[in-house]
Amino acid sequence: LRAIFGEKARDVKDTSLVVPSGISGIVMDVKVSSRTDEDGGKLDAAEQRRSLKKVNEEHRTLESKLREEMTDTLSNFLLGEKIPLDVRNSDTGEEIIPANRKITKTLLRRLASVSRTIEMNDSPVKQKIRNILDGYHRRFDELEAERKRKVEAIEQGIDEGGAIKNVKVYVATKRKIQVGDKMAGRHG
Repeated sequence: LRAIFGEKARDVKDTSLVVPSGISGIVMDVKVSSRTDEDGGKLDAAEQRRSLKKVNEEHRTLESKLREEMTDTLSNFLLGEKIPLDVRNSDTGEEIIPANRKITKTLLRRLASVSRTIEMNDSPVKQKIRNILDGYHRRFDELEAERKRKVEAIEQGIDEGGAIKNVKVYVATKRKIQVGDKMAGRHG
């Protein structure tokens, strides 16, 4: 199966019919057909763009839900509290949460949006915040990996559901003449 389908056939159950042993012949033709579509599984350019747009939109929706969930988790822990140190964006140097300021939902949303690039001085609060953010960063990474896998599948033209393919191999064999075989053509 790998010779016909390549690496896509790696984890597929083999339910093929097999030519019995002892039969020899010449392979005359091999036909591969799909039950889903006759194009060979490839999407046209417009359909591919639509699929990519849909995947990216789903990814943005899931990412915003996860970011909102992260904000809720941080708010359960920090809302209304005062942190004795500044929380800064390490890329821009911008102050996200000033020291000794009461934490609001808006500040937590800003923190969640730049959570990968925050820096703050060592404290027990920093460790708790870092633990929460690290757990969500793993989930964001999984989400991004899933998006990349889907985009790659669309660009390569691989069907998500795994199309059922049919392979017919035609084998020509020599047979001995028997009584009743037609020797001549229609007019002979």
